[in-house]
Amino acid sequence: MYKTILLDPPWEMCAGGTKGLSAQHHYPVQKQSEIIETVLGWLEEHPVAPEAHLYLWSMNAFPKVKSRGVLDALELCEVMGFTPIQFIPWIKHRGNPTLYSIRCTELCLFGERHRPGMLWDVAYGRETEQSVCRAGLTKTKDYIIADSARHSKKPDCFYDYIEERSAGPYLELYARNRREGWTSLGNQVDESVSLRRKTEKQLQLF
Repeated sequence: MYKTILLDPPWEMCAGGTKGLSAQHHYPVQKQSEIIETVLGWLEEHPVAPEAHLYLWSMNAFPKVKSRGVLDALELCEVMGFTPIQFIPWIKHRGNPTLYSIRCTELCLFGERHRPGMLWDVAYGRETEQSVCRAGLTKTKDYIIADSARHSKKPDCFYDYIEERSAGPYLELYARNRREGWTSLGNQVDESVSLRRKTEKQLQLF
């Protein structure tokens, strides 16, 4: 059973925006009801442990047009059976312009679940030969700082951040790449592999 879940849902956002910034120009998006249905279907096939952690990427926004922003993330968290704990901001060196500011942050909602009296059985860091490091949460900061990459791709260092705090087995939903030690599900999961092979092939021509 999986003890740590990571997901970055393809939220349906506003219909406007330029082709460079609008999510629907980069990948298929889903309504909230479709995301819930997809996620619950995956979890039926990939059971989660009673004590587990959740990392759920959310839009840094509130209700507008086609999405309820962070409220959709909170709803999905609870539908999945987790209790919302806090947001973990990703602070970027470069941001995207909005009507109100240059947005340089994205938010990841951290949630957890455990049975009564079993708080310390929640995943708390990398497993060692001796035990699970139970100080993982208390020794990690509540934010990350990293450069942005291609549209919507989250920083690779966030996997390290999770593995310092939460033990496996690890499951990523709506994944866009594969990582050793993780089960990755999503229709874009092999795109980064294909892109890398294409680049390597092009370099061989020179």
